[in-house]
Amino acid sequence: MNRLEAIVSCTHHLYPTFDIGCDHGYIGLSCLLKSQSHVTFVDASQHVINRLAERQMVSDFKGRCRLRTTRAEHLKCPEKPHNIIFAGVGFLPIKRLLSAWRSSPQFFQHRYILGAQTHAGYLERLLDDVGLDLIHIREIQEGQRTRRIVVAENACAA
Repeated sequence: MNRLEAIVSCTHHLYPTFDIGCDHGYIGLSCLLKSQSHVTFVDASQHVINRLAERQMVSDFKGRCRLRTTRAEHLKCPEKPHNIIFAGVGFLPIKRLLSAWRSSPQFFQHRYILGAQTHAGYLERLLDDVGLDLIHIREIQEGQRTRRIVVAENACAA
């Protein structure tokens, strides 16, 4: 199983998904192919979002996907349960977003999936610091590197 498949396999199939730092959109598109109801692709780069908008596959899922150009830390906490995927976002934007959302009453209803490329240990401590429970950690070998997929949510919401 590669990192993309591992991340998608950790999503809650009934939740819509935020693919934060979506880049090429592979994770979000894989979620849509897996019959997830809705995916919001989020990236700080307008170029990335424009490139995604031109993809035929995104057009095929029109109505089930949304494209947003914004920095991760500027997103508002969704009101309904979502998969929140961070795969192409650095540690500081994740920390800022989780810290900002922490005060929202909806914070604990989401599943947070981190396909961290670096700082996995820091991210695990951050998730613990904001009061989320680590429910799954999976290690994936990519060439010479070991990548960790970390899944967290409120244990009461699981």
